[in-house]
Amino acid sequence: MYKCLDCGETFEKPLEQDLDIFYGVASEFNSLSGKKIELCPYCESNNFTEKEEDSEETYLNEE
Repeated sequence: MYKCLDCGETFEKPLEQDLDIFYGVASEFNSLSGKKIELCPYCESNNFTEKEEDSEETYLNEE
């Protein structure tokens, strides 16, 4: 799981986009570089972190 630090949403898999398109320079070259950037699928920010499995959820189920 991942958590976006901008919009706060959690998601399973980041959206992948070509780096050249993300930075708006794709039209300046004959071909794309092939490099990708991972983005939040909700707000398209690249400011997210991999969220560790919450032990809190396990704790709540044990009560």
